[in-house]
Amino acid sequence: RLQTLSEGRRALFNDLSHEIRSPLARLRAAVGLLEVSPDRLAEMLRQIETDILKLDDLVADILTLARFDSAAMRPTFEALDLIDILEPILSDAGFEGQARGIAVRYGGPAALPVSGNAELLHRAFENVIRNALAHSPQGGMVIVDASVISQAVTIEISDEGPGVPDPEKHRLFEPFFRLQGTASRQGTGLGLAIAARAFAAHDGRIELLDNAPCGLKVRMSL
Repeated sequence: RLQTLSEGRRALFNDLSHEIRSPLARLRAAVGLLEVSPDRLAEMLRQIETDILKLDDLVADILTLARFDSAAMRPTFEALDLIDILEPILSDAGFEGQARGIAVRYGGPAALPVSGNAELLHRAFENVIRNALAHSPQGGMVIVDASVISQAVTIEISDEGPGVPDPEKHRLFEPFFRLQGTASRQGTGLGLAIAARAFAAHDGRIELLDNAPCGLKVRMSL
């Protein structure tokens, strides 16, 4: 077990250094280019801003992951309505999806009362929904279904993307793990790892299922 933990930590540091090194290398290249061609400032500003935002997102996700791995973390719970958390996320996702003709739909009760931590649940739902949006094809649809049965609230987020092979589903919860051929996509590779830890902190469940006829379905229960 110690050997596995040691190897996992070493791999995590290797992935982390790679994720940080890439945008830093592009920033250095942009600065070098501007030193010899100052007139290209307007052209390079967009790339510089993109890389700075990527680094900012990466640091924020790493800090969140570190908080989950800290034994001192004890999130405070309160009575809240998941609809209040989901509505702005769905609105933003719908706006972003317009550029590629992707529709975002919600189906379920008008109220989803739970006891939880709003910040952690917001990060979890936002990461999963943005992940579904990123892997959806042009003109696709992201569907968010909710149900309340007895004392359990279940949220299912489905996309129409390429899906995930069964042997690799559980690995998507590992930090920085990406399926082959998706490394160039936006994101830090930490979204599902953070979502899994957020639901574990609530004694909830998150699982990955096939979405018929194609795509991935993420089922989350509280």
